[in-house]
Amino acid sequence: MQHLGTLRQKKAEVVAERKLHIFIFNLQYADDKFKTHSETLDFLEKLNFTVNPYRKVVSNISDAITKIEEIGSMRQDLSFGIDGAVIKVNDLEYREILGTTEKYPKWAVAYKYPPQQVETIIEKIELNIRKNRGYNSTCSI
Repeated sequence: MQHLGTLRQKKAEVVAERKLHIFIFNLQYADDKFKTHSETLDFLEKLNFTVNPYRKVVSNISDAITKIEEIGSMRQDLSFGIDGAVIKVNDLEYREILGTTEKYPKWAVAYKYPPQQVETIIEKIELNIRKNRGYNSTCSI
């Protein structure tokens, strides 16, 4: 995938020619003007930010599971790669009550889809010796 490592590029022209796109998934500090996560995403959309077009507010876990399965079945057809889906509490006040652990919010759960597997033939392996011991290998497929 040509986009890997793009943000670490030192040459701006290389970054520019890769034409990256971004989805905004969260407005981190929403003031009292918003009551729900979906309201914050609607606001971001009005400001011309790209937000996930496949988001949906549901009222029960059964509907959430159905949506996760629906997204999983169409992931091959998306114009961007995904490895999972996230269920989030929509009510911002409840999010505040639930809080976070040291690393993760308690108001969100990630579901990871099984990895995609394919077979290919490796045509060539290049070994690049590093200064500080060891090597990097590059495979051509």
